[in-house]
Amino acid sequence: MPTRPKAVIGLLGLVVCLGAACRAQDGAPLTESPSTDKIENLLSSGYPRLVAWGAHYAVTAKDEGVVPELTQLAGQWQAMAIDSSGEIPDAVPIDETDQHDAMAAVLDAIIQLQVSVTPATLRNLAGDFPNQVAILLSRLPLDEGQSLSEEFYRLDPKTRGAHNLQYVSAALLAQRPPFGFVADLFSGIHNHATIAITKPGYSQEGGYGSGIGQCCFGEDSHKDWPLFGVYELSASKREGSFVLLTGPDPIYAGRSQTRQDATDGCQNFTFLVLGPEERRRFVARWLGKDPADLGWETEATHTIVYRSDEQFYGDLRRFIVHEQEKYRATGAALVMKNLMTVSEQEKSLPYLDLGFKDQRGPDALPIPQPKLLPPQVSWPKQP
Repeated sequence: MPTRPKAVIGLLGLVVCLGAACRAQDGAPLTESPSTDKIENLLSSGYPRLVAWGAHYAVTAKDEGVVPELTQLAGQWQAMAIDSSGEIPDAVPIDETDQHDAMAAVLDAIIQLQVSVTPATLRNLAGDFPNQVAILLSRLPLDEGQSLSEEFYRLDPKTRGAHNLQYVSAALLAQRPPFGFVADLFSGIHNHATIAITKPGYSQEGGYGSGIGQCCFGEDSHKDWPLFGVYELSASKREGSFVLLTGPDPIYAGRSQTRQDATDGCQNFTFLVLGPEERRRFVARWLGKDPADLGWETEATHTIVYRSDEQFYGDLRRFIVHEQEKYRATGAALVMKNLMTVSEQEKSLPYLDLGFKDQRGPDALPIPQPKLLPPQVSWPKQP
């Protein structure tokens, strides 16, 4: 099982225990309003729990004098190893989860004290703390954070937090799109068309299906740890949340307190996804339109009455051409707005992923995939 390099929190070398930090090894620091020096001692102690207490006091005291120690700790973080699925392994050593929780407390202090950190630090933290990185990235000047936003936008997200970071990065880039971004985002749209195949005289009943989500809960077992903030990103405003990005589709961040951060992302009951509909909204905003006025949907339905393979293929091709003409019209509008070049227009056509709902009865033979499909069109995979 892969393991990560030992994350070093605090000063490298011999750990020196001083004052309140020593007393805190078996419980909370004795001083409720410690001085800057005592907070610095906690932060530099090298003990994850004491580091967390130091970050906690930095927040409660609003002590900007310890900002250099906080940013130094953030810059020293070594990314946790992930498996091939993009998830942190289940059996992470306890000392490493403590290191993670201590850094979550440090990042909470950095966020609460309105501290800026470098793009290099954010890049290093992104794999383990994507929500916190998304918040800190949004606070960088657009020019300073653009390159990093492009990097996060192009990553293949595999966790909820990674989806959040990709979405926030895209929203930041959308404010002032760099060259090639609009074409890339537009071409990344995967529209889905469900084709109902019926026989003559058939009357369709019922819908096309639905989906559900789920969430999970973590256990708080750090009874001797301080409370620190963890963050949830959402497109909906909730009690206590603050605005991360303004605009027609704002993004909000909510803070809740815990003594133990969940490294598997289960604390995120909602998350943001850069899916087809979200991409369509970005395109509509660039054109100054409501998404419904673009003339095409990310989820389309169509019915074809089957009489023969040849007739079916002809009707299907006409449907595809009709849909793609709508996409081309949007692409032309983006070119007119100087958001895409003419050379980008055709190769930036969104995908049309076909799905079939065969309603001809159990004796009907499957319709084979045609030898040729139009570009950017996919036939459903066989089960």
